[in-house]
Amino acid sequence: MAKPFISSGRPFKKMEGDVVASTVAVCSDQGGWSSAHAEWLRKPGKAALVREFMDKQMAEEAHSLWVAQSQKESEYGYPEGWHLKPLDVQAAILKEYFPGLDTSHVHELAGRYMRDGRLDLPEGMDGLAVIPKLSPIAYHLEAPRCFGEEWPVYNRAMRRLLEVMGKAIPNFRDLSHGQVSKRQLRRDEKTVKSYEAMSDLPGEVMVLAVQTGLRYRGKSPEYVWDLLEEGEFGLDAFAVGCIILTHPERLVSRDDLAIDCPGSVLYPEGRMCGVPCWSFHDGEVRFNLHHLDHASAYYGSASTRLPK
Repeated sequence: MAKPFISSGRPFKKMEGDVVASTVAVCSDQGGWSSAHAEWLRKPGKAALVREFMDKQMAEEAHSLWVAQSQKESEYGYPEGWHLKPLDVQAAILKEYFPGLDTSHVHELAGRYMRDGRLDLPEGMDGLAVIPKLSPIAYHLEAPRCFGEEWPVYNRAMRRLLEVMGKAIPNFRDLSHGQVSKRQLRRDEKTVKSYEAMSDLPGEVMVLAVQTGLRYRGKSPEYVWDLLEEGEFGLDAFAVGCIILTHPERLVSRDDLAIDCPGSVLYPEGRMCGVPCWSFHDGEVRFNLHHLDHASAYYGSASTRLPK
């Protein structure tokens, strides 16, 4: 049986000159092709078919290599016994830090995930999280200006959250140094559209089924974008930060899985280069950057799934 095309050695995409002669030369040298194969190639139209086949195979091999490089085996996880708190407890904590926040609809909102009187969590989710809408948080803060422009609501809310976390969590360290303007931090388009679809829900908070990294641990944020299923989208830095604010025990040691936020994208130098992340390192809870294409056993991407 003839050997399949292989891309090691001289790459097919760099073949020069006549495609038939080049293909015969490469395949004879690398793939063990016989004179019969060479004769077949010389038939009218066959060279174009071979070129198309090689292009397709190289693309498949490149994708397979990318997938392999985009994930690592990981044993990191959540702190032992950790779970999302009851909704009323989460709501009370948020109201402590954001006085006046309307959380009166949390049980009504949680009802979207109920079926036959029981909680019906989408597959892979840790539980339900209470997350404030942006406007009530953003307008606690006088609008910062950046390059002569007022910050959008999302960036203002993020700035406010970082300030609150600095007071609420003694060992918190903001490695962005508050640089979360629109020019540095934006939300992923899919995440924006998903939130917009929930804008008419009552009250000033959302109740979402979430997971904080275990589902996608060891996978690069870029790869996670490909893996998100229908009805699932990446959590942004604000949403994950609010979960940590209500659940500081989620990040208490270096053994705890760090959390990538694929619903947000960082542009620190005017170009997309990474996603925000929350981690525990050197005794500190940190808000930092994780590169898009970097797969690490220590990180996992957070996501949410809409009700079935």
